Amino acid sequence: MSRFILFLGIHLYSGVMECIKATATLLENSSAKIRKLRAKERSLLPVADASRPGDTVMWIHASSLGESKVVIKFLAALKQKYPQARYVLTAITESGVDYLRRHRDESVDAVTFFPFDTIPSMRAIIRQYAIRRVWIVETEIWPSMLWVCLKNSIPVGVVNGRMEEKSFRLYHVFYCMMSVFFDRMDAVLAQDKAYADRFIAMGVPAARVHIIGNIKSRIMINPPSARQKQSLRTSMGITPADTVITVGCIHPQEAPLIRDAADLLDARGYRWKWIVLPRHIDKSQLILKAMGDTAACVQKMDLSHAGNRCIIEMYGILEDMYMIADVAVLGGTFTAEVGGHNIWEAVQFSVPVFFGPHYYKQQQSYDRVLAAGVGFCVRDAAELAQRLAGTVNNDSDALRKQLSLFRGTMEKDVTPLESYLP
Repeated sequence: MSRFILFLGIHLYSGVMECIKATATLLENSSAKIRKLRAKERSLLPVADASRPGDTVMWIHASSLGESKVVIKFLAALKQKYPQARYVLTAITESGVDYLRRHRDESVDAVTFFPFDTIPSMRAIIRQYAIRRVWIVETEIWPSMLWVCLKNSIPVGVVNGRMEEKSFRLYHVFYCMMSVFFDRMDAVLAQDKAYADRFIAMGVPAARVHIIGNIKSRIMINPPSARQKQSLRTSMGITPADTVITVGCIHPQEAPLIRDAADLLDARGYRWKWIVLPRHIDKSQLILKAMGDTAACVQKMDLSHAGNRCIIEMYGILEDMYMIADVAVLGGTFTAEVGGHNIWEAVQFSVPVFFGPHYYKQQQSYDRVLAAGVGFCVRDAAELAQRLAGTVNNDSDALRKQLSLFRGTMEKDVTPLESYLP
């Protein structure tokens, strides 16, 4: 009975997605919001390179930029275990696809936008690339995708798996249908025990679930040389005397807090250079408005005439901006709706990191950085300004020692990812 309900539910869902696909394609030029769906690109699959042999083609799918970075790390482990395999990489967002395209290598046959989740679209991508295995990153549970994999006996695994309580409750409402998919998953590499337990509760056999930690935290802390750091600063018009505060992945609702902290520090005579990187470039003007009259937007990495509050409208430069920073401030943590972004993108350069109280999506990583004394949680603009001033002026020597100790602990042996692969 549950299989019959699943059949009806999946085909009804697929039909709805087909209508959305047709409507989005028809109206693509009618508004900027619909254009962001990239409907035509999601309907046209690039031609795979069939001239290079490979015994297996694997499809790895992520959501956005952060998950796409996980894909590239995971790809390295897959290549260790399956050196002859070929890969197809997909993502939902433009920034995710762009990152995958810039970091692809000769083992990758195609990088493209994730198709609309319809049964015909999923059959088409699997047939076109002769896909024999699928890996999904974190929480990319797409019913038509899983249904087509199930019907074609294609194994599905989850890497860097997480399942928030809200998602778990939703899946559990449809347990009689969703458990069929979870039961067939042959590997779940979960970030922590809570996530692992939820996957098991949804039907994944316990023997197939492994707790590996957050792949985003599998980094080597590698501070740039003074020459490397200064070279990039100089090319951007930043002088050796400048103190640089990089605010990464900020959302519009967080910009007033950053402005207030900058105003408080300005009033105390600290004329620091604030480099602000929006999480979404199309929100730059909202951030600019909130940052005050002295802020400026630039579309290039030349800040020589941009003043001390610069909003850079470019993707793909986040890690470089953390690398040149004296201090980093993480966006997505001052608003409960977001729940935090990847803290390791800054910590890997041995940069002290400040963030707000809302990091529940990355709890384990943030707690580790807090415990090491190299990350600092602040509640508001006044506390951020106070702690920034203390860090730059008074605590720099002690902080350097803490960062050095933390670097040593991160260099300890970690079980290689490839040892968990089926």
